[in-house]
Amino acid sequence: MHVRQAETSGKKGKVPVIQLPIQITTGRLNRERLNMYYPIIQGMRNISIQQNMNNTIINTMNRLIRERSFYENESIQITGFYEVKTNHRGVVCLNLILYTHGERSQGMTILQSLTFDTSTGTLIGLPDLFKSEIDYVKPLSEIIRKQIEQRSISTIKSFEQIEQEHAFYIADKCLVLYAQLNDLTPVQHGFPYFPISVYDIQSIVKEDGPLGRMVG
Repeated sequence: MHVRQAETSGKKGKVPVIQLPIQITTGRLNRERLNMYYPIIQGMRNISIQQNMNNTIINTMNRLIRERSFYENESIQITGFYEVKTNHRGVVCLNLILYTHGERSQGMTILQSLTFDTSTGTLIGLPDLFKSEIDYVKPLSEIIRKQIEQRSISTIKSFEQIEQEHAFYIADKCLVLYAQLNDLTPVQHGFPYFPISVYDIQSIVKEDGPLGRMVG
């Protein structure tokens, strides 16, 4: 159930709203060559917001299935599951993971993250996390370059910079940027994840935005 609990703040007597976790259950899409477990949002007071979030999840899942040539290629098989990375302070972050394989194609796993503002049902993009006047691409790219060097990450091409709408998810007090398999690092190394503490980029984070809410 979507519950709001008020707490009294100190000096100015403000009463901030604490948004507790929402209910997430598991659905299954099971048919020939396709077996997927996916998240379903339930129990929210605002049914319209809940339906909007569920529609986004379903539409994203269907898009990923189409992009894997599932309907054109009868040898393609897809299995999938999901992870809940964040579910508090009015932010829900879900990872959809799909594994595709076929008779003549090498198996491949893809990752798609969805981050929602539960007060509106809005899908959040990377630009929504930062102050509007800030160029966040440069500092985040520099952090990734340093991590590649410090962690001795093998890359298949030189890393230049992230995209403005780069793939990410929020995990507690971390912003995690990542690339798909074989985009930046060899496929056998798995997904390259770059966790960035919110405290390291707090000066450019939008204070009332989804990432800013994780501070404290």
